[in-house]
Amino acid sequence: MLEPGQAEVSYGQVASTQPFNNSLTIVTLRGAQLRELLEQQWQQDGFRPLQPSASFSYSWDPGRPGGRHIVADSLRIDGRPVRDGDLYRITVNSFMAGGGDKLSVLAEATERLDTGLNDLEALIDYLQARDRAGSPAGHSLAAGRIRRLEDGRPEE
Repeated sequence: MLEPGQAEVSYGQVASTQPFNNSLTIVTLRGAQLRELLEQQWQQDGFRPLQPSASFSYSWDPGRPGGRHIVADSLRIDGRPVRDGDLYRITVNSFMAGGGDKLSVLAEATERLDTGLNDLEALIDYLQARDRAGSPAGHSLAAGRIRRLEDGRPEE
């Protein structure tokens, strides 16, 4: 978002990443559905990566066939394995919660709660909180929590 030499991000730059005024929606998915959601990042027109929270990690292999890119036993939340039958609460914008962007598994989610929080406002609050805490977003090294594998091995 920042231009070369720019020290701060503008409201317009942030708003361009969240332009639709969606509300944040909390939904419940089973572990198997969570893995299916990750598989839906691969679409006919290319790879559309999701941005899961910092507590979530997984590995994927681009050489695997469609529907099997995600390494099943690699999914972790707070370091604990995601189990197919267990229930997990996630937050997405209301458009995605309805299955938008071809993320159809989200339309199957249960226990829906519209928080009434605007996604743009939530992003701005997050960015400001990170800045106040002295750790601005975008100023850290990759955490390595989403790992791309080649032929089952970590990419070097």
